[in-house]
Amino acid sequence: MKKLLLLIFCAFIGQITVAQTKPEYYLISLTDEATSAMEVPFYIEEVYDGRQFTDNIGTVQKGIANRKVLSRFEKPFLTEVKDYLLKAYPKMDGRVPVSVRVNDLYISEYTEKSEETGFASAVIDVIVKKDGVNYIVGTYGGNIESTGMDVTAKHPDRIRRALNKCLGKYEVTPEEDKTYIVFDNTPVEKRELGKPAKGIYGTYLDMIKNTPKDDSNFYVSSKNNKYYLINNTNSQKADDYYAFSDGETVYLNVSKFAGEKYYAKTERIADKFFIEHIAYDQNRMITQIVMYQLGGIYVPKIDTTMPMLIDCYSGQPFFLSNNDIKTLLAPRPDLLKEYKDSKKTAADIKNVIIKYYSKPSK
Repeated sequence: MKKLLLLIFCAFIGQITVAQTKPEYYLISLTDEATSAMEVPFYIEEVYDGRQFTDNIGTVQKGIANRKVLSRFEKPFLTEVKDYLLKAYPKMDGRVPVSVRVNDLYISEYTEKSEETGFASAVIDVIVKKDGVNYIVGTYGGNIESTGMDVTAKHPDRIRRALNKCLGKYEVTPEEDKTYIVFDNTPVEKRELGKPAKGIYGTYLDMIKNTPKDDSNFYVSSKNNKYYLINNTNSQKADDYYAFSDGETVYLNVSKFAGEKYYAKTERIADKFFIEHIAYDQNRMITQIVMYQLGGIYVPKIDTTMPMLIDCYSGQPFFLSNNDIKTLLAPRPDLLKEYKDSKKTAADIKNVIIKYYSKPSK
């Protein structure tokens, strides 16, 4: 029995070592199975990739340790998504053409007791051409969750269903609720972010360009430091946008990290968005950290809410746990001592982070 336990322990340590030293990817495909055509009045003409994170599409669990492994499509992202959508929404007589920009698509999974849960989430823009001009008529999100003994093999199905859910929302959108924002897909170089214009940002590209959509048909509701964008027409939460701004402050969609969909108030610190408190979802948080640490499995034990930083350009999340703050401040002993001597409140953390990212005076 001791030998068996020793073998299991060695295998576990071996998996950790590999995870920390050699990034690996779990490959999936959306076109492995036959695809039936959807009964809709439109067909997909073109697909664009508008994601902020393009290295992978999330994580899966592998091995007896359920270690997190990055996932990619077998073929290039656009090839996989376009092949599926063109088969599911084919060109037919009487159907009108629409195009799609995928702003976000990711998968994750976690194990609780003996059951696994798999997630797939997608956010898309639907684009139509009118008088020779392409317009974004709406931004739509779809989340799919399912449980089972082994959910990894079902990720392609969940992704397809998430995309279908987005397009299903578009199909039932009344004409008066469509936006008609000119679609601009030209590449954007990294530039200094200035004062945010008032309005709603569909994607991070809109944020970098500082080109929000009009928000006059929406109002903001808040509760317990969680902000919600409400549509005046139907009183529904508009929770699939990247962010919104009142002209001074940016409110970021933090549904990737939190246990529910809401927008969090941010403060700019250098090229980071600082969020004073975020009610995080640990499984989604683990997924996001792994997505950026390329196979790393260490996740600090943290409270239900805590401050965090999000890089303005890459979107990389950095949860400000006690251990992570100490690691960040290690090159600055003066600030590390200031932090250790403080009460470690959110205000204390923000103050020391501002000093850390401030350019030293000459």
